[in-house]
Amino acid sequence: MTSVQDLPQIQGVKNIPLAEGYTSGHRTCQGCESALVMRLMIKAAGQRTIVVGSTGCMYVANTTYYSTPWVVPWMHTQ
Repeated sequence: MTSVQDLPQIQGVKNIPLAEGYTSGHRTCQGCESALVMRLMIKAAGQRTIVVGSTGCMYVANTTYYSTPWVVPWMHTQ
């Protein structure tokens, strides 16, 4: 299990990992800050991440069967 101390520190925008955990093709609004936050959060947390989310915009727009931008596992909670 990876702890916060094991994650590499990102020292600026130019050093953000290239691997994507939240890809293009999502159905959120253009310029959606939630989509940007999710994308950067997964980059910071790494590919061995499981996202747990509640019902809301990110759930409704991004969990259509066969059409999801999530590369990492995603689980819905109520």
